[in-house]
Amino acid sequence: DKSSVPQIAFACLIKFALVLGIVSYQQIFTTDEHRAGACLAALGFIVIETTWTTIAKEDPATGNVSLTLKPEKLGHSSFAQFWSNVIWTPMILHGYRSLVANSWLRVALFPLNIWWLEIVEGYILMFIFGRNVAWEYRGKRAYFHGNITLQYYLPWAFLGGVVELAWTPVIDPLIFLFAEKEAVKIVLPVAAALTLIFAPKMNLKAIFNVLKDTGGAETEAWVVVEDEWEKKVNQKIDQKLGPFRGTSEHPEEDLLEGQIKVTGEEKRQETCCEKVSEQEVCLSRKGEAQAALKCEGDAFAKHPEEEEVKSEAAKL
Repeated sequence: DKSSVPQIAFACLIKFALVLGIVSYQQIFTTDEHRAGACLAALGFIVIETTWTTIAKEDPATGNVSLTLKPEKLGHSSFAQFWSNVIWTPMILHGYRSLVANSWLRVALFPLNIWWLEIVEGYILMFIFGRNVAWEYRGKRAYFHGNITLQYYLPWAFLGGVVELAWTPVIDPLIFLFAEKEAVKIVLPVAAALTLIFAPKMNLKAIFNVLKDTGGAETEAWVVVEDEWEKKVNQKIDQKLGPFRGTSEHPEEDLLEGQIKVTGEEKRQETCCEKVSEQEVCLSRKGEAQAALKCEGDAFAKHPEEEEVKSEAAKL
């Protein structure tokens, strides 16, 4: 059942009040240096997350991560991640350092520092948007509705070591310079403008449609924001395979087969392979929609009605 207009308006009001309260709290209880450090950290994490998502591939079923030195595409970050870090990073930088005095202990406990941040940020994003629009961990080591994963202890500890080594010679002087030049007043308006410009391309329209949902991980909001690329792939499969469906007692024999590579590991799956403008295109209903698909071969089902198709395929 669709919520009434008053209910939707009330939910939006509550969420707006939450965001306003969080921003006000940060402004009241942090200094210019804290906010400058948060802004620098948010900018730096764009580079860190983009690099990590470029070289690391996560298995969607198990959550296992494999690294590659030959990435097939550039990774990503998000506006939601940036703004969350702008708000909460003072707690994991200056706040954390004030609580834990020993350098070695700060490095060892840095994953815990990140995990509590991910829990806080993750559930706030879920409350506002109906799902965590910035990240989602999977597998048996993921907890708190996919907001954290124990599998990332070593990467987070490594990041803690980098922060510890770079704090005095690099990070602290940059924070002071950033605060002195009031660069935050320049960076945040630019980031806000970019968010408004590129938000439609990030499918935020679909996210805003679920604002009436007041959070909770296991809601229909998880499937509302479906990747547009996946939709296009499925549509193309339907268009190309439509004429061949239902022509025998074994429809699967009418489909084209191929071998593809998914997240760096060879797996055999049913695919549709074709050649368009001298470029091979592999379309698969299985596997991750955003995974890189590489066609290694194709075999056509033997069927009397498909002689014309086989002859054209042989020419390719």
